[in-house]
Amino acid sequence: MRTRRDATLAVAIAAVLLLLGVALGSAWYRLAPAELSVVLSDGTTAPLPTESSHLFDGVALFTLMGLGAGLVSGAALWQWRSQRGPILLIAGAAASLLSAWVAYRCGLLLAGAPNADLAAGTLIAVPPVLGSAIVTVAQPLGATLAYGTAASFSGDHNLGRADPDTPGLGSAPLAELSSGSAVR
Repeated sequence: MRTRRDATLAVAIAAVLLLLGVALGSAWYRLAPAELSVVLSDGTTAPLPTESSHLFDGVALFTLMGLGAGLVSGAALWQWRSQRGPILLIAGAAASLLSAWVAYRCGLLLAGAPNADLAAGTLIAVPPVLGSAIVTVAQPLGATLAYGTAASFSGDHNLGRADPDTPGLGSAPLAELSSGSAVR
């Protein structure tokens, strides 16, 4: 019974965070600056001298958006009091990683590639790039950081979760449990 509930919980979290990934990918595509480049005679492009910083801008923007989404999703998962625990943390981190990967792929898919059949000397805007997929670790890092920080500041031994599988314990303070007054 508990396993089925945990599996349903993980699928629900993954579904919500996958939608968030699509939204993050499209938002990154719209916000990341394009790099102005000139088409060379061999068909390749060369960035203008002042445009090279836009490569960093796209990566930094994606990383910060992912970190922010992770922090918010980790805090939102912590608010789900009845499900608190390691299963929720693992499901949240895994779903955040999947969400970040979807955002990465969606953003790059929307960005596409520059048009290759342009005349030499033409000034074009090259779509933003992300380079390495390592930027996808920011979102699960943010989620685990928010959830772990909230758990570490929880004064309750069971994270404030009233566990229906353990009748009589509820959310009794640890002192009551050690003295035996909470157990019947």
